[in-house]
Amino acid sequence: MKTVLLALSILAFAATAAADPDPQAETPRPKASKGKAKKSSASAGASQPAPALDEQQELAYRKHDLDGDGEISKAEAAGSDLINAFDRFDRNKDGKLNRAESARAMAAKAKREAALQ
Repeated sequence: MKTVLLALSILAFAATAAADPDPQAETPRPKASKGKAKKSSASAGASQPAPALDEQQELAYRKHDLDGDGEISKAEAAGSDLINAFDRFDRNKDGKLNRAESARAMAAKAKREAALQ
């Protein structure tokens, strides 16, 4: 099973690399809209601010973000313990973990580990 997940991760990464000839190039960010502000949903975690990633957590986040797009997809999470709780921490259900969602996942993991000690 791990071999299949690893193969899927590699295929997803290879497809992304083939589509983007310069993976080091920075992706332009969309401009902020001047219209109405978007309303945050409760499922996106608007009620509680996300914990910030410390230096070690940021390195772990970047290690999982194989294509460097700033988010961790399911394919990128495959083969790690992150995949086990991926859907639970993907609060906006977009199929990717952003830094805020990842920070919540890492904080929950640390809390569980501390409770076991």
